[in-house]
Amino acid sequence: MVSFSGGADSSVLLAAAKEALGKNAQALIFSGAFTPQWEMDDARKVADELGVKLWEVDAQELGDPDIQANPNDRCYFCKRLRLKYLLNFAREKDLGVVLEGSQADDAFERRPGKKALDELGGVTPLADAGIGKEDIRILGRSLGLATADAPSGACLASRVPAGTPLNPELLKRIAEAEHGLRKILGYGQIRVRDHFPIARLEFNPDIMARVMQKGIRQEVVTAVLEAGYSYACLDLKGYRNGGADTK
Repeated sequence: MVSFSGGADSSVLLAAAKEALGKNAQALIFSGAFTPQWEMDDARKVADELGVKLWEVDAQELGDPDIQANPNDRCYFCKRLRLKYLLNFAREKDLGVVLEGSQADDAFERRPGKKALDELGGVTPLADAGIGKEDIRILGRSLGLATADAPSGACLASRVPAGTPLNPELLKRIAEAEHGLRKILGYGQIRVRDHFPIARLEFNPDIMARVMQKGIRQEVVTAVLEAGYSYACLDLKGYRNGGADTK
């Protein structure tokens, strides 16, 4: 059973599992409030192309008080809840091992969720083999995966500063704003950091240059305001990992 997000890392892992195990390889994606619709669409597309059974499950993350409170180590509590679910689900389906898509470069970033992996025993073949992000992109291209060059993803809760309690309306607002921006700006790193009523927008450099064009700038503002924000503010530092809590 592969813990699947539809991103570059877990897509390569799922392709390898399918090659090794055939029809015995299956995948599960968590489909609740933390997962944006475009990631669900990507996951379904990859699973369909690989011919792999994809389970879609809502783990009700917001029902866990430790996750809903959104502390600095929220990722630990979320990973623990999801991994427990995955392990139980895999046992019920007699699938044995749960594979998780962490890769070697993750060791150089703050990853509270790794503690849950260490505690509960998820298997991380990519990280264990020393395979990093660039290796994964090369492998993905060689396998013809549509996600090979996909920008790094993260759950919608990662857009919210630590200490701000999470709720469905907040996450929906972020998802709607980012969906609107993706329709305008296309592929790339796009983040709406929620400081309601302010949306702090992070983009990678090529997208930022396009946003400053007069016509596109107004479309961006409109998309953000239509999602429920009062202000659309461009962060001139651009996209950075963990940007909801960086200064």
